[in-house]
Amino acid sequence: MEEGTYTGTFKVTYANETKSGTTTIKLKDSEYSCDAGANRYPAGGSGSYKMHKGKITFSDEGVWTGDFDWNLVLNGEYEYKLDGKELKIWADKNGVGHYEYDLKKK
Repeated sequence: MEEGTYTGTFKVTYANETKSGTTTIKLKDSEYSCDAGANRYPAGGSGSYKMHKGKITFSDEGVWTGDFDWNLVLNGEYEYKLDGKELKIWADKNGVGHYEYDLKKK
């Protein structure tokens, strides 16, 4: 994956509703940071990442309160597609919802 700063939208689709927000993800030297959006859509996150067999795994190092959907934190395994400067990251998490980042490199 090409290092850099990617900005765009985040969307989570639950069984009965969809929530969205804007975010920025920075990737550099196997480390990442994800800015939180309004009302924690997304919640953000930071730590290390690695890529393996077409997937990307984020290892968040933050401390979080228990009062929201922790899947909103950029953490765990995701599928991704990088097409030029457009980066899409997505995952279905724990039967809770579909989490998707649709970003463009600055």
